[in-house]
Amino acid sequence: MYKQKSLGEAYTQCESEGFLIPQQKVDPMKVKTMLRLAKSDLDAIKPLFDTITKESMGWNIVYKTYYDALRQLAAAFIRFDKVKSSNHNVCSPISVKNTLN
Repeated sequence: MYKQKSLGEAYTQCESEGFLIPQQKVDPMKVKTMLRLAKSDLDAIKPLFDTITKESMGWNIVYKTYYDALRQLAAAFIRFDKVKSSNHNVCSPISVKNTLN
């Protein structure tokens, strides 16, 4: 049976497996680009809200876009700690949460 890891355990695993890549400096232009891309994605799906019915499978693209924008924002946030994540599925959000603690 799967045992859920604590935040510290998950962060340590990401770090030990090389998913958190140290950076020499913060690149503000890269962070701004990441933020603009996330906003652009969210702006692009806004028109869908009025056209998709509650029962439609079209909401899947909305959920995926929100997930990707959130992942992009997490990746941009950890750049301020001079860290880049090569594993966006788990390590970016963990890094953000660990940074906030």
